[in-house]
Amino acid sequence: MEATESADLLFDLGCELQRAERYQEALSALEQAQAIDPNIPYIKHKIALSHLRLRNYTTALALYEAQVQETPNDLDAWVGLSISAFECRQWEKSLAKAEQAFKLNPNNALILHCYSIILREFGHFKRALHLLERSVLLDPENAEARVQLGLRQLEEGDYKNGWKTFEARWRWRHYQGKPWVNSQVPRWAGESLAQKNIFLWYEPWQGIGDEILFLRYAAPLAERAQREGGLIMLACHEPLLTLFGRSLADHRNVLFLTTKERGQAWQPQHFLGRTPMQCPIMSLPLFLSEIPPRFPYLTPDPVKVEAWRERLSVDKSVKVGLSWTGREDHPRNDLRTVPILDLVRAIKNIPGVTLYSLQREHPDQARAAALIDFTQELASVDDTAALVSNLDLVIGVDSMTAHLAGALNIPTWVLCDFNPPWMWGRKDKRTIWYPSVNVYRQHKMHRWEGVFEEIRADLRATQAARH
Repeated sequence: MEATESADLLFDLGCELQRAERYQEALSALEQAQAIDPNIPYIKHKIALSHLRLRNYTTALALYEAQVQETPNDLDAWVGLSISAFECRQWEKSLAKAEQAFKLNPNNALILHCYSIILREFGHFKRALHLLERSVLLDPENAEARVQLGLRQLEEGDYKNGWKTFEARWRWRHYQGKPWVNSQVPRWAGESLAQKNIFLWYEPWQGIGDEILFLRYAAPLAERAQREGGLIMLACHEPLLTLFGRSLADHRNVLFLTTKERGQAWQPQHFLGRTPMQCPIMSLPLFLSEIPPRFPYLTPDPVKVEAWRERLSVDKSVKVGLSWTGREDHPRNDLRTVPILDLVRAIKNIPGVTLYSLQREHPDQARAAALIDFTQELASVDDTAALVSNLDLVIGVDSMTAHLAGALNIPTWVLCDFNPPWMWGRKDKRTIWYPSVNVYRQHKMHRWEGVFEEIRADLRATQAARH
């Protein structure tokens, strides 16, 4: 086999592996091809793309910078450069490169989509939405852009269109070929539940906060199923199983599985003569149009709640729980995380307020901030729910803790970065998703000082109102 032919085969293999999202293997094949023949068309972009998907952002940035120097009209290279700079948190460079790409071709769907993402980060929400809408019109098959558009519609409160548009995620590259997407079991689409066995499941990319947010739809569906003669099976992450099971204990027609046991949902012994169907829980709002108004919709363990109430009874102050970061592998965790020492410095001297840590993963930070910390005693989300139920207020970033407190109907102040998730909206202080939640927003990109000032003033007022 000639060297050129071998290089071409390795290049084709690398491209196939990229399509299968096996990026490390793809990178290996592509680098071997490049070593044989460095002049294969498009190989530099493919190698840079592999690094980008592997989150080797610094390497990807350097590769794309070299590409735009060599081929200044290469649109894909400009888009890759902009995204790499974005992920390296080089904000001004990211915006400048996206603008350069836009000037080269203002009617390219991929460029419009990329540019819209970066404009949002700078707070240019109206223009970003306009460009995203144009991107979808130019390329209706771009599932990722449609998913983003659906989230923006939900953010604006356009739920009728938002939930429909968000269904484009089933064409998303992340979902292709996954067993939990392509099951032969038919999707439920709102029809009668008579003699149906409906399996509700969470999508693997969702965090525990998302699971808590959408559990509210399970109870009304279970009530409908009970009236019509159907059965509900719901798969959730194992740390939520006890809390969710208790919260829906009144619904005898709900069977719980962990996500690890999800495959059991299709076993005949669960059908009980009914027709099996499935529905991801994030699709339920399509068929249950109103946001269920019941709060709280989570039920903590009454024995654990009473134990914490007795234990904390000596503290007559305003008991405030703090949560300052989220899951570390979340792509925006660095942006939503607040500097805990700065937050505590802003509020620690308010008389009659005691600060408690709700951040189990960071006891050292809690200790450095001089917080009361019981989190090493919390072995589950259920344990956390019992402690949170005895606090007067929770202050935290967009994370599981904020959703947990909101679902328990505990007064909660959510600290949002400049570009928050859709459920917190963009402007309002309140959110329809949790009546006990107030939202505090960054006034300047990636700056928390103004948020801390608001928190301090409002916490002083809260404490004063108790006397």
